[in-house]
Amino acid sequence: MSAKIITDTSRVKPDVSARVWDLYVDGEIIPGIPPGTITPGANNTFLRTNNLGLVQWNPFTLSDIPHGATGTVLSSNGSAISWQVPSVAPGGITPGTNGQILVTQGGVSQWTSNPNIIGNLGVTGSSRFTANGLFQQDLAVTNDLNVLNGDLTVINGGFEVTTGLSKVQDLDINGDLFFNTSSGITGQYVQQSGTGPHWVDLSVPTASIVPGSNNQALFTRSGNVQFSSIIPADITTGSANQFLVKDVSGTNTVFTSNPVCPGNFRVNGSTNLIGDLQFNSSSGSIGDIITKTGATTQQWATPTNVRCIRYVTYFASQNLNAGAGFGPIPIVFDNVNVISNYSAGSSTSVAGISQPNTTSFLIGTLGAYDIDITGYCSGAGIGNSGFAITAEVNGTEIYRSIVSNYRGSIFTGKLPSILISAGSTLKLLTTSIAGAGALSTNAPLSAFPNYSSTIAISLVNTV
Repeated sequence: MSAKIITDTSRVKPDVSARVWDLYVDGEIIPGIPPGTITPGANNTFLRTNNLGLVQWNPFTLSDIPHGATGTVLSSNGSAISWQVPSVAPGGITPGTNGQILVTQGGVSQWTSNPNIIGNLGVTGSSRFTANGLFQQDLAVTNDLNVLNGDLTVINGGFEVTTGLSKVQDLDINGDLFFNTSSGITGQYVQQSGTGPHWVDLSVPTASIVPGSNNQALFTRSGNVQFSSIIPADITTGSANQFLVKDVSGTNTVFTSNPVCPGNFRVNGSTNLIGDLQFNSSSGSIGDIITKTGATTQQWATPTNVRCIRYVTYFASQNLNAGAGFGPIPIVFDNVNVISNYSAGSSTSVAGISQPNTTSFLIGTLGAYDIDITGYCSGAGIGNSGFAITAEVNGTEIYRSIVSNYRGSIFTGKLPSILISAGSTLKLLTTSIAGAGALSTNAPLSAFPNYSSTIAISLVNTV
């Protein structure tokens, strides 16, 4: 029910000081209600018909207002009140501090300097970050992205520029650098082409390179690329004592401690082999020697024992000519002042020569021996007498070679290649061949002009 009271002063008599009231109830007039007829209600109440059909004063409640559409509010446009979609002017919001954004956080609206954007943030104009910006998902920029001061760091994910131009002053890349979704392979470099930069193999036409001098290589020296001779300092990889060779594929150069030389290996200076020396993959055995097996081949071989035996001593003082028909008798030698007694073998030791007495030599090793005699004699037989020296082995005189002296003071010569077995006794014999004059040798270690005489027994076959 609605009601209103209208004052009608036309029905008041001139001499009556009173006003007449008309009461309208739901559009029907109940005229002529004088003042004081209606008892007033409480403040801010109005007359209404309740659920029992009675008219009474009641307060105003929200249920008395007809509802508008969801989300609308009662708003006045200056002439009428109606339900309207809410619109808040900037001046109607209590501001935060400079640079803050109004967000919902913890179920309430509040101003914040650190907004957390759950979904996408679309910015059609320019955006400027004066502090750090942390993006845990993708950051898509349709126009320019300018980092005026500071660094742009991509910790996880990629940095992709689909169109436009990217300019950086310093770029530190810890991961892959992609061009057209390709990160390239080892050894490639970036080359610009009609479709943009991409990874390519290094290939420089030889005709494009101005050559240097013979046997020079292209180096970077003192910040300049130039042709230069290779120096040891240019080779910085590999381990000690390794060689730089082609690998088995023939395409790569590698350092190795076991180089294979398919051709000739020539050394003009000294060679110091610290490790193994092999022929046809064979190191040989201890004591082996290198033996030629052909014009261009050789191998390790076990040698026959290389031997060296030599015995040198003096003639004792004696008369080597005692008259016609004298001899043969053993010659006496000095077994105290021995000049040289040497015996050695390349792989095994050998038995040399010894003197069991002054007339005998004991041969320790089988072989062919040369006997060299250098003698000087003096006496009455000079100019009229002579003698001959022969060898005797185990009591058998060997007549095929002699050293003789005939009417002179010198007797020098060789008894060559006498085959003597190990353990045999060698003696030298003298026989008079002319005259009866004495031809005597001087004592060992005699001084000038009395020269001493010597005998040297040497092994001929050394293997």
